[in-house]
Parts: sequence; structure tokens; C-alpha cells
Amino acid sequence: VKAPPTEETSEHDFYVKEFGKKREDLRWTKDCKYYAGSDRIVQTEFFFWSSRNLSEFDKRFGPMLYSPHLRFCSKMNKKLLDKRRPKSVVCPGLSIIPIAFYEYGLTHQKTIHCKDTKVRLVESFTDGTRPWHFTIHWSGARKITMAKKEQIRDYLQTVA
Repeated sequence: VKAPPTEETSEHDFYVKEFGKKREDLRWTKDCKYYAGSDRIVQTEFFFWSSRNLSEFDKRFGPMLYSPHLRFCSKMNKKLLDKRRPKSVVCPGLSIIPIAFYEYGLTHQKTIHCKDTKVRLVESFTDGTRPWHFTIHWSGARKITMAKKEQIRDYLQTVA
């Protein structure tokens, strides 16, 4: 019987170990490189989870905002940020803003809207040390067009 998926660490790559994939071949890694314009990327999660979707996540952990595991995860992420000292933090998904705002003590800086439709694309914050940029989710689930992707990429490569 195969063990259920486990959390990823710097010593255990969840995708490589559990699914036999190369990190650089994963769509998510490719997206990170596209938006950042670099392969100098450290990936993490707001919540270290090992479920395939949000429904399974909620069954396993409960709502993220109220999960006792959230404090542990933010503590670990703060240690990662202190150690790696990234120039900026980029977070796909605007819905995570309230949780990140509270957990990381963020202050709003700027909102970027789509040039054509005025849809909100990026919300920029600071934690007092580095900028944090929250974007619409890259998965395409919210009808992200190539024009929106390019505008987000161009903005992030200018400020991040």
C-alpha cells in the first residue's frame, strides 16, 4: 500500500518522490519562471498541505483561516523569508490576501488593474522589509487571458 502524499521540504520534493516528475517540468514551476523572468525562485505555500484540492483540504484541515496549523506554517515561512531574504514575495491568488495580511503584518501599497477591462490583476503590499505582490490566480480558472498574463509578468519583472 502506497503511503499518502506527504509535505514537501528542502530534503523531500513531494512531486519528485510521489509522482516521479522533475521539478522543472511542472507547469507551476514554468509559470513561476515566466512571471518572475528568472529561475532564481524559492517556492513555498501559505499552508503546507498535501491534498489534491480545496474540498479535500477542508475535510482534512478545516477552513485555512481557523486551522491551528496556519500559525505553524506562517512561522516556518517567516524563517524561510529571513534565511533566503528574497527581493520580493509573489503570491498567485487574490483570495489569500486577508490571511496573509493578518499573518504577515502587511501594509497595502498599490493596486494594478487590467489596461483593457479594469479587472484587478495585482495587489502590492509590504511587510516592512520586502514587497509582496498578490496576482489573480495563474491557473486560468478565472479566465486569465494572454494579455492579462503579459501585464502581470511585465509588472512583476519591473518591481520584483
